Amino acid sequence: MATRSRIAIKLNDHEETGNDYYLSIYVHFDGMDVSHILKNHYSDFDVALKIVTGGDISYITEKEIKYYKDLGDSWEVVQPNESQSLEALFKLANESDAQFLNIYQDGEWQEIKLGC
Repeated sequence: MATRSRIAIKLNDHEETGNDYYLSIYVHFDGMDVSHILKNHYSDFDVALKIVTGGDISYITEKEIKYYKDLGDSWEVVQPNESQSLEALFKLANESDAQFLNIYQDGEWQEIKLGC
């Protein structure tokens, strides 16, 4: 059974608004372990950005990230989603039935358990 989650990164200076925004992706398996893996193996900004810009993920381990695009899914379906506010990010996470939300901001990963 999969425990769904989202991975997001907080970015600054959006071209249209000049405000902060969040770029996020869906992770199918296994949301209960994602936070630990991110904090211990993917802990700097450049790596976090590379993960998120790769699109939705089937699973992530300390040694491998399996992107849906590499499994043949269309980029239009699996590309990262942009949220203009934290509230919009939470809404997106809930719409994707995520039980966990991991956000890279202020130089570190933060895990939020969602009420599903």
